[in-house]
Amino acid sequence: MESAKGSLLIKEKWTSIAGRMLASLFLCGAVIVFTSLASADDYLDQLKAEADTLETMSKAKAEESKLKSEEAKAESQPQTSATEIAPRKRHEFEQELQKKYPGNYVLYTMLAPENKAKVYRAYAESNRVGPGRFVIPINKIIEYSR
Repeated sequence: MESAKGSLLIKEKWTSIAGRMLASLFLCGAVIVFTSLASADDYLDQLKAEADTLETMSKAKAEESKLKSEEAKAESQPQTSATEIAPRKRHEFEQELQKKYPGNYVLYTMLAPENKAKVYRAYAESNRVGPGRFVIPINKIIEYSR
């Protein structure tokens, strides 16, 4: 009887040790899986951010080429109406940039404050009218965004 009791106690101890080991292995495995999933999410977030930036840059360049063709057309037909004169206040410039060239506006908002000031200064000092008034600022936005 005692040997049966002794072997039963050993079996119970062994079962509880094996159970604990299996449980700890399972927990370690789960931690490793969840950690790798979290790092994969971070990596995907970084890829998405880079893709968004590239997409924005692509839109900005498309707007730039459209602007250049509009400028060429405008040069052949001079426009001197009061509505075509460039706004000289910075918030008006930003509103018009956002309305007409949203891709470039997104890049503009990402610029450092000193580069934003340089872009606006180039715009304010430009004596162009019509669509051509945004050529220099858009070139500066793209230049500073690289």
